[in-house]
Amino acid sequence: DSVFSSFGFDRLRSLNMVKDIIDAFDVIDVSLSGYLTVQQLREYCEQTSFAKIDPEIVYSAVKFVCGPQSEPRCPKKHFLPVLDEISRRSDRIDQLYWYFKALDHRNQGRIA
Repeated sequence: DSVFSSFGFDRLRSLNMVKDIIDAFDVIDVSLSGYLTVQQLREYCEQTSFAKIDPEIVYSAVKFVCGPQSEPRCPKKHFLPVLDEISRRSDRIDQLYWYFKALDHRNQGRIA
């Protein structure tokens, strides 16, 4: 399971939860700039998931969702899609790690 599984960003069912997450954007955006930086997004994800998040995952998610001209910043309208993309990428990396570990029978960091 992803570090996000306890929050289920990929399966947001509760409108109250969605509203709370969107409201969190305004709390994080203390400068009232209308966007969050990659660092702010990473810190939010780490605080809510209690796990380290690779900055490259966040950077790539912002570029993918918000576009290559995003400098990379995340406007409020893309906040939930960016969180979903971070979750998806984190899940994929976790899966690939364990698939690799299952094939690395000698625990040498390579597949023979």
